[in-house]
Amino acid sequence: MEAVGLALAVIPLVVQYVDACASFSSEAQTLSAEFSTDLQALKKAQDYFTQNNPVSPDDKALQEGTSKHLDIIINKAKQKLVVILQDGFRSRLTLGLTWIARRSDLRELEKELFNWTRRLGVRAFDLPLHIRTGIPATPCRESSVPPDVKSNDRLREFVHLALQDKEKRAQQMLLQESKELALKITNSRFISDTPLRRDGKQLIFTSRMVSEIMIQDAKAFQDLQLDMGILAAALNCLDPQAGVRLLKVENYFYHEESQQFLFTHHLPYVTESVATLESQLSIDPFPWTETPLNERLMLAHKLAEAVLFLHAADYLHKNITSSSVVAFRKWNESYCLSNAYLMGYDFIRGAESRTTKEGAVKKVDDSRPIWEFAIYQHPERQQGRQSPRYTKVHDVYSLGVVLLELGLWQPLSTVATGLNGSEPSSWGKHLHDVVAKSLKSRVGEGYERLVCWCLSLDGNSGLKETDFVGHVLDPLQEMANTLA
Repeated sequence: MEAVGLALAVIPLVVQYVDACASFSSEAQTLSAEFSTDLQALKKAQDYFTQNNPVSPDDKALQEGTSKHLDIIINKAKQKLVVILQDGFRSRLTLGLTWIARRSDLRELEKELFNWTRRLGVRAFDLPLHIRTGIPATPCRESSVPPDVKSNDRLREFVHLALQDKEKRAQQMLLQESKELALKITNSRFISDTPLRRDGKQLIFTSRMVSEIMIQDAKAFQDLQLDMGILAAALNCLDPQAGVRLLKVENYFYHEESQQFLFTHHLPYVTESVATLESQLSIDPFPWTETPLNERLMLAHKLAEAVLFLHAADYLHKNITSSSVVAFRKWNESYCLSNAYLMGYDFIRGAESRTTKEGAVKKVDDSRPIWEFAIYQHPERQQGRQSPRYTKVHDVYSLGVVLLELGLWQPLSTVATGLNGSEPSSWGKHLHDVVAKSLKSRVGEGYERLVCWCLSLDGNSGLKETDFVGHVLDPLQEMANTLA
């Protein structure tokens, strides 16, 4: 059977990937052993038929039919193999994130292979007992789990906690002695771009504004404080050593004078000042930019990793904009954009959490320029209270808009000049026109293709992490590594 021989050539390469992941995932350990068992069964079947053992006419017909079915399975394995080999096992961070995204598909592949070998051994060919006998699973190895996988597992576990357990965590996250820190914030004129020092550590803050109406409503304010506490507890699951560009939340408190909840973060290194991608695009735009293309591509890849990390843990960011991308400048050094972080945690929440339509944009909203937030939102989210529930697709659309800015290296306000501000439903098409006009000539066809994919997603369609890896994360990694 040629199909069996092909399976024996292709599947082991998939097993190499799963086996590499087995060093930090018990699920991968089990899957690796199961793949190995299936391969052993296939090898014994191949040996049996190559020895010219007699096969009845009925079994011969079944052999041909099941061979075609096996071809389908092998084609699936080939598709997995293409993207797996592109990874090249370049880093444990990449390995961990791609395992998180691909494990369900690989589990499905193994299940099909197992069912096929079972039919082969028992029903289809009535092979001798010694051929149907499987081999015992190899013992699992113990090894350290990468920080990114630990963080993702902790975040997933937190998502599925009972509400009362989340509330307990939220209470623990509230900074009790906040008066001294609040006074420092009040006295600082540049809290948004200058870190504060407390207990020997530098702090940076992300914020969530509270409306005057909500402040006057004690019940509404209490509910919001609980939501902020649960969010802080969720983002406390992040590990600073993970390499994912999301800052861990240390605690939170309400700053009365500025009327906002503040999340406190420890900076990743000693920092002199802070800048957003939005500000860098304004002061260093194309074509006079001093920011090299490789830094921009590395940042694009890191942002995609951060989005994948959140989505794999069933969290939504809901505020991916150029002002949410923050870089920290070391003393006597220029900004290194590729070291920036995805922040702006204003609306982040679990995918299945209650929603209050936060982040949905009114059809006409003159309270803030569209370039600050609205332009980054999926057209479906431009309908105010009538907007559909936020999904991962909407996050990826917002990421696509940021990637468009990164590729052009210009603020959208300077390139989307013909955009009709009063017709949000037309903004998506206008951004596609901007992509077609300018992006390919600056960063190449591959980058143009992945941005188009992000901007073309239908909010009603489901989005699998493996699709995101194949269309966005893998191509960005390849581009970044090429120019590294």
